[in-house]
Amino acid sequence: MRVKKNIFVTATLVLLFGLPIQCAWGAEFLKKQTGTVTISGTSVSVAIDAVCKNQSFLVFSATTDDDDPGDFHVGGEITDETTLTFYKVTTGSPSVTTIKWQVFEFASGVSVQHGSTAGVNGTDNITISAVTLANSFVIASGRKDGTTLGNDDGYTVDLTTTTNLQLIVAGGTYTEIYWQVIEYADATVQKVTGLLTDGGLPTATSALGTPVVEGKTMVISNHTIDTNIFPDDLPRTELTGPSTVTYTRDGTSGNLNFVTFVVEFTDNTVVERGLLAFPNNDVSEVVAIGNTSASSGVFGPGQFGRQGSTDRPTNSDNTGYVWFTYEITGINELTIERATSIGGDNAFAPYEIVTFEDANPANTTYYSLASGAWDANTSWSLTSDGSSGA
Repeated sequence: MRVKKNIFVTATLVLLFGLPIQCAWGAEFLKKQTGTVTISGTSVSVAIDAVCKNQSFLVFSATTDDDDPGDFHVGGEITDETTLTFYKVTTGSPSVTTIKWQVFEFASGVSVQHGSTAGVNGTDNITISAVTLANSFVIASGRKDGTTLGNDDGYTVDLTTTTNLQLIVAGGTYTEIYWQVIEYADATVQKVTGLLTDGGLPTATSALGTPVVEGKTMVISNHTIDTNIFPDDLPRTELTGPSTVTYTRDGTSGNLNFVTFVVEFTDNTVVERGLLAFPNNDVSEVVAIGNTSASSGVFGPGQFGRQGSTDRPTNSDNTGYVWFTYEITGINELTIERATSIGGDNAFAPYEIVTFEDANPANTTYYSLASGAWDANTSWSLTSDGSSGA
């Protein structure tokens, strides 16, 4: 196992006699960047406007018309303050994977630890900086080699203690998992587990310990797989009531174990959710949604949009039928697409539209003390784009 971890030091304001002043702020949205990129080789980089990496996180969705795990598994990360990088294992024709990405940056109240772990086999425990579990969740993606959709193609990510990130793969070795541990000041996080059993019912539920407000709550879910399956055995995860998370698939092969973070926002952030039905032979759908804004983003409930359910195929590993890309294409418009479709392949795509609170506060002024006296030029303003200047 190889672990790559990015560590950041949060600056504190030092005033008289060098005493640090510890300040706590609520989550304040700063900016969002979005884009589309395709990947045909083993990696592709995307230039972005500079962000504060430890206050930013990446969300993306991807789909490809391919049955090779080395092509349809795509990992992504914020490589540095001005670069995103996406990775897969296999290169060459015919596979071209389409990626829709979003980067969210916050001025305060959100702390993000970024890292990746290579060669995950069984259970790996990663030491992280301490977080408050009641405010923290994990989003992850990965690149994976292989020849079939099987027990090494799924994983769960879990926070088992304040300083431990746990990754589990049911069998074999997962090439590399890219993870982001997000501590969100204005959110309450519950964690539930669930199971779809081999040969059992195609639906299972998990009960929440505390009811949530559905219009302020999103779910992020990952699952392991314990045997070879087909895309009709892949699931979707949905919040189906104030106390219930539901897992649904069309097939019944394989035991799928879920770890789901249920994130309820306590500020003015709102969440709109839906389930889009794709009819036969349809690869693109436009959904009418409520008003969105500059702080709105679309979240697939599981594994960076790689969740959905379909009744086909039962003889191919091509996930292009059931994994979707999501993009807000208008103030009241969401476009959802999949890479391929054949006759008889109905599918369902779950989505969550999160509009983060954006209070748009006035510029904030900071002061510093130098040489025992206030300097003539010590007032700095934080501008709306996150840059600073005298």
